[in-house]
Amino acid sequence: MSRSGLLLCLWSAAAWAGPPFQTDDPEPIDFRHFEFYTFASSDGTPVETDAEGPALELNWGALPNVHLHIIVPAAVIFPSNDPRFAPSGAGPPAYGIGDIEMGIKLRFVQETKHRPMIGTFTMFELPTGNAARGLGVGSTWYKVPLWIQKSFGPWTTYGGAGETVFRNAPGYRNFPFAGWLVQRDLGKKVTLGTEAFYHGPEGPATPQTRPATLIDVGGYYKFRDPGFQLLFCYGHTAVGQKENYAYLGLYWTWGKEGDQRQGSGPGQGDAAIRSAERDRGIVMNVTASDAILLGHAAFGILGTLAALYVFAEALNARAENVARIRRGALAAAISMCVACVLGGIWYLRFYPAEKALILKGPWPMAHNLFMETKEHLFFATLILALYLPIAAADDLIGSVAARRLVLTVAVLVICTGLAIEGAGAVIDHGAKVALLRGHS
Repeated sequence: MSRSGLLLCLWSAAAWAGPPFQTDDPEPIDFRHFEFYTFASSDGTPVETDAEGPALELNWGALPNVHLHIIVPAAVIFPSNDPRFAPSGAGPPAYGIGDIEMGIKLRFVQETKHRPMIGTFTMFELPTGNAARGLGVGSTWYKVPLWIQKSFGPWTTYGGAGETVFRNAPGYRNFPFAGWLVQRDLGKKVTLGTEAFYHGPEGPATPQTRPATLIDVGGYYKFRDPGFQLLFCYGHTAVGQKENYAYLGLYWTWGKEGDQRQGSGPGQGDAAIRSAERDRGIVMNVTASDAILLGHAAFGILGTLAALYVFAEALNARAENVARIRRGALAAAISMCVACVLGGIWYLRFYPAEKALILKGPWPMAHNLFMETKEHLFFATLILALYLPIAAADDLIGSVAARRLVLTVAVLVICTGLAIEGAGAVIDHGAKVALLRGHS
């Protein structure tokens, strides 16, 4: 087997998943809420067993009906070295960073009494894993699914299908996947479910050379509902190539009090609350201040993600992906410019009232330290982002120095971008606690 792509088995185990299952749902987390997972998973065939762990996953409700997603995994491969499958599954075990997964979950149809929820969860995998050791594919690849969901009291069922798409990845082929799951809340502490999950043949460079349909059983145990949960799942092939799947992880969620779902499992709201929402509808008043501020934050995140994409591609710079590196650098620059313009409009037009509120509240440092720092740091980020496409225009194949410069600038954009987003969260919290303490 080509050692350039064994990680695909690993990612078919975890990256499609609505943890701990392989089938996902269309429901994003609540606006301004967060989910964090730490987990280990395994997917194996007679050719090879691939695993990831420890792995970290973070989801953020960046906009209403939208959440952003990232997984940073440590990857492990265990070739079987069985002569029956030679040359596939041959070689020593390997361990290291895997391909980083990023994605956007978008719900575009709300669930009602007679209508299911519909959404998508588009993902792209950055080539951060070492392809030569089998820890990554070696180029960016994508998953494009469509998911639907319906709830009936304590029962929830969801599923859908999609396509995994590769570009410039020898030994891999585009393949379909589909799944359907049924689960039930058993009291306040336990939710159990079962799914049928299918994937097509993934290519000669992978352990999954033939299609398989797995039956998985798993669920959640809620130590604190919904804030802290244990996730578990195990499954085995029912039809097709022999394959085993396993997942074990811990889950935390947090966000603005009052918006937090109660009695939820990861990625799912409480059935009773969803029923009430379906009956009465959800009304969200978005002011001009909200819209501009959301745009500022969203374009800042897009710019940071674009810089991360440039970094991942530049790690494996070659003739086939130089154009993508340059497009990503340009996207980072444009996104940061738009974020700067929107942030400036909001700062001049709306922030004076927020500033007065924060300074009267219990968190004056939200302005005195974090806003003052953010004001100056953002110009540094903007200059770096504008320089990134200039650096990327150099000879990235023939010049190691040019490639290192792009990597360095991209890392600085990423780090300062994340620092700015964190400062924004502190400023937002400073205004909230002032309101809660009655300083308006």
